[in-house]
Amino acid sequence: MGTRRNYQRTSNKNDSPLHVLPVAEKLIDYTLDLTDNAKRFPKRVRFSITNKIQGHVMAIYDGLLEANEIFPIRTEADRTERLRLQRAALTECKKLLHMIELSKKRSYIDKDTFDYWTKLTLDVKFMTAKWYKAEQDTAHNAAGQSWVGQIGGQHGAGGGRPVEHQPGGRREDGQQQDQPGQTA
Repeated sequence: MGTRRNYQRTSNKNDSPLHVLPVAEKLIDYTLDLTDNAKRFPKRVRFSITNKIQGHVMAIYDGLLEANEIFPIRTEADRTERLRLQRAALTECKKLLHMIELSKKRSYIDKDTFDYWTKLTLDVKFMTAKWYKAEQDTAHNAAGQSWVGQIGGQHGAGGGRPVEHQPGGRREDGQQQDQPGQTA
C-alpha cells in the first residue's frame, strides 16, 4: 500500500451515503483484529487505550445504524434526531483518528498499519459527512418548500417568494402597498 501524505480521501461520485454501514463494519473488523492482538497492544494498555479505541469504533457503527433506522422521517423530531446521531458518529470518527495517531506515536502500530487504519476511518467519516450534508440539504429544501407553499398560498402573485414592504406605499414587487383603512 502506498503512503498517504495528507490522509485525504478523494470523493467518488458513485459513493452513496447509504453504503457507509458495510464500510463501518469493515472498520470494526479491522480494529478489533488489531486491538485484540497482544503483540500490537500490550495488556498493560488494555484499559487505557484499547478499550477506548474499541468503544469509539463501536459507537460509530451504533450511531450510523440508529440514524439509518429513523426512516421514514415523519416529524421534525425524527429529522433532528437523525442529524444528531450522524453528528455523533462524525465526532466518534475524530476521536478514533486521535487514538490511532496516539497508537502510532506510542509505537503500538507501524506506519503501514497507521496509513490503512486511517484510510478506513476517513472513508467512514467522509461517507458519513456526505450523508449528513444530504440530510441537511433535504431538510433545508423541505423547509423551503413548505415556506414557499405557505407564502404562495397566502399571497398568490408573489411567486412563492416573500414580498418586502417598502416605505412610500410600494412593495418590493412594484405593486401598491395596502394602507390601513384602505379597501382593496
